[in-house]
Amino acid sequence: MSDAFDLVVRGGLVITPRGRAPLDIYVCEGKVMTLEPRHRRHKASQVIDAEGLLVLPGMVDTHVHLMDPGDDSREDFPSGSAAAACNGVTTIVEHTHSWPITTVDRLAEKREYLHGRSYIDFGLAAHVWPDRLPELPALWRAGITFFKIFTCQTHGVPAIHADLMLEVLGAIADFDGACLVHCEDDLMTARAERLLREAGRDDPGVLPEWRSREAELVATGTEESK
Repeated sequence: MSDAFDLVVRGGLVITPRGRAPLDIYVCEGKVMTLEPRHRRHKASQVIDAEGLLVLPGMVDTHVHLMDPGDDSREDFPSGSAAAACNGVTTIVEHTHSWPITTVDRLAEKREYLHGRSYIDFGLAAHVWPDRLPELPALWRAGITFFKIFTCQTHGVPAIHADLMLEVLGAIADFDGACLVHCEDDLMTARAERLLREAGRDDPGVLPEWRSREAELVATGTEESK
């Protein structure tokens, strides 16, 4: 073990997989090297005093929409990743629907665009398009974190309906991939949206009426039956 580290977080109550304990955390070249009891002190170039504080591993948020590239008027990667870091989130998985990843080329383009734009670690998810299922294995091999599937058309992303869902899930299972399914019945949400727009509704109450729990239950029940 080195006698001198770059950083020590000293005096905190450290949360580990085995519980909590009064430990000092020693870091070298950006990596945690060892957790030591208080009485076993080592030299470090920088000391962070965590006396009276809980010290936790960085959190992971797997459902993030930063809209970057695309319409980033709501949030972009620099602002969103900075906000995450300020609140203890050190890794995110991002899946924007304003510039969805559907091919390996788009994944490469997005990675290049995001170079230097994030303050934390990130993974990228890809959206499943009904007519681009052959792209799925290559996207998984290229390093996406998971596939995002919509059961209703949302934000310009087409729905994967029940007649195609088994094929999609089977294709992902063939290469042991992972997916996240957004469950809302497409017919129910489309009709609700149409009726609300015809009534001129634009108040915050439209959301639970348009994208209702009933629509979620119907879609979830359909997927469970598979």
